[in-house]
Amino acid sequence: MKNERAIIMGLAYFIGFTTAFIGYGLSTKTYLAPLVAVEEGNNLAAVSSVLTPETSDLSASTPTPDSADDLTMTVGSETRLISAAYAAVPELGDEAHLALYAVTLNQKTKQLFFCKTTVSTPDTCTAYMYDWDKNGLYAVGKDGAALTFSSSTLSAKWLANGALRLNDLVSVSAAAPWEF
Repeated sequence: MKNERAIIMGLAYFIGFTTAFIGYGLSTKTYLAPLVAVEEGNNLAAVSSVLTPETSDLSASTPTPDSADDLTMTVGSETRLISAAYAAVPELGDEAHLALYAVTLNQKTKQLFFCKTTVSTPDTCTAYMYDWDKNGLYAVGKDGAALTFSSSTLSAKWLANGALRLNDLVSVSAAAPWEF
């Protein structure tokens, strides 16, 4: 009788721990973030000057249009490559940017907007959004189609509610500022 109770208790603990791992999404696997190419913009210089003390550990690189610099984002001591420059890595083709425009950082949500031109689209830029917390790169779009702009007419601004304004367009919500 005593051995049966011990076995039942052991099984109960085993089932309980297994349920907790499954239920709470705990995983023993390590996932590596993929290298993602993103276009660069030209107004990152303004980003570094507006960092507040409580978010001073958040920054983005400031490549100029047509430079060989990559677009990176840094939080604390971790730096991530957001978009590689075509001049530095031409074998990436359209995954690398020729130039970046309207690079705008939302310090509260750790999201980075940019619009990039590529080898196949040197006259128009395609809009992208990088979300640090989700480690995801999103094509900014409307009704399922990616948004493209003339680099000379693009204006990007984060609104107080967390939504993104691109020229006359405003994102649907702050939760998904890449949807218009």
